[in-house]
Amino acid sequence: SRGVSLILTPVLAQALHDLPIFNEAKAALGISHTALNQLRRRVAMRHRDQLDRWWRDRIDGLKTLPIDTFARCYGVHPDTVKAYHQRLVGPTQPGTNRTWEYQRVNQLMVMFLDHHADTGFTDLRHAKQNPAIPMGEYGYREETPQGPVYLFTSDTLVRAIPEFTLKRISRALEATGWVEASTWVNGEKPIPKPRRISGRRNLYYHVHRPNS
Repeated sequence: SRGVSLILTPVLAQALHDLPIFNEAKAALGISHTALNQLRRRVAMRHRDQLDRWWRDRIDGLKTLPIDTFARCYGVHPDTVKAYHQRLVGPTQPGTNRTWEYQRVNQLMVMFLDHHADTGFTDLRHAKQNPAIPMGEYGYREETPQGPVYLFTSDTLVRAIPEFTLKRISRALEATGWVEASTWVNGEKPIPKPRRISGRRNLYYHVHRPNS
């Protein structure tokens, strides 16, 4: 018995062209390893050529995005991103492009506050009047003559902008004017300010809209 024969229709051929990554094609088409190889040979496709085309179509992102960001965006392992960056772009590591990263964090913080500024923070005046009032989902909001200041803990700041690590978030916020310039220790993240609120001492990042 030769098993089930596959008919190479135009639709199937197009699907093979659109799915250059072998395991993705195998899962999407529901066929065996051997059958997929046979189909690829029948349409004169080479696996490496298909992969190269996929990566070259995304060369701009490969040049500018940090490795872990590119990996998350396209569902590719970071080690694979590093290998193709080395092969197609060169030895310079993506992620040294601070401008893109700072702009992205700035954009995400604007979007976050547009949605959560009123509901995600406890008014600090109310917390001082009644210590039983709990901290908001993301922290406290302090009204100042220059505008509201949002007090994040380390954990809530990362939850607000989960796309980056705490170190990269705080570095970008400082560079773009969201937090005051602060002391760096051994090249690590800026030190948040200690505050005692409702009888509990904690460290908070004091975040405010730039120029406010």
